[in-house]
Amino acid sequence: MDGYISKEDFKRCCYDICTISMKFQDNFVLRTSKDGDCYMVRKSIKKVDLENEETVLTDFEESFECQSITSSKCCAITFEHHILYSESFNVPVLYFVAYCHDGSMLSLESIWNLVPRQHQHALLEKWSFISQQEHPELGCIYYHLHPCHTSTLMKNFVCNHSIKEKFKNYVLTWLSAVGPVACLDLELEYFK
Repeated sequence: MDGYISKEDFKRCCYDICTISMKFQDNFVLRTSKDGDCYMVRKSIKKVDLENEETVLTDFEESFECQSITSSKCCAITFEHHILYSESFNVPVLYFVAYCHDGSMLSLESIWNLVPRQHQHALLEKWSFISQQEHPELGCIYYHLHPCHTSTLMKNFVCNHSIKEKFKNYVLTWLSAVGPVACLDLELEYFK
């Protein structure tokens, strides 16, 4: 395998992820793109410590009380993650947006500051990793993870024989590697 994924395999992987997600209500859903293909969307709310700009608790229910969080130094941040297929790179691309309960968007610097410590190495060249770009389906500005190194990353996964046995869903494996950089965490149920 060369680290790339076909559009058909991407669709199958997304369908499989959404099927698992429905079983434990993790909020991944399929959406239809302009060209009739699909992409995945997941919306979650996370509690963020504004002083330290780090996630302190994850995945609230959408119905929680915002006042209980905003009265302290913490804030509820809504994350929308969109996983689309890039025909230019033949890999998945993660687009995301993060906003406060008042609708104000988090700055790119705030997004970088939310990246967990164990993934800070990815930000050594932060402008080449996370930036803003027009969402290809929605036409508005989203943050996105650049797809230019995805095939190299994924090739390393499939070339490692100890991992190859567990490499059943390309998109899921990729999300487990890059998702935490965009505050997208996956439940262990996806890997059982």
